[in-house]
Amino acid sequence: MRIFEGIGLIIYLFLTAIVIRHQIQAKKSFRTNKINAETFQKLTKRNLILLTLIVIFLLLFLYTPFKLIFI
Repeated sequence: MRIFEGIGLIIYLFLTAIVIRHQIQAKKSFRTNKINAETFQKLTKRNLILLTLIVIFLLLFLYTPFKLIFI
């Protein structure tokens, strides 16, 4: 079971890293004036929603019998 939890954590950390990378790219593009403020707000909102979903699913995965569905 520890191996399964480890693999799950790695997957969630990988997904989190992808969302954070997208946010950094959005900030960089906004600062160099490649995207306007409205687009930046949309991207930031989307990234925040995705990050929130990842954290919720990570907590469900770690602290509930939710992981029994995936076994």
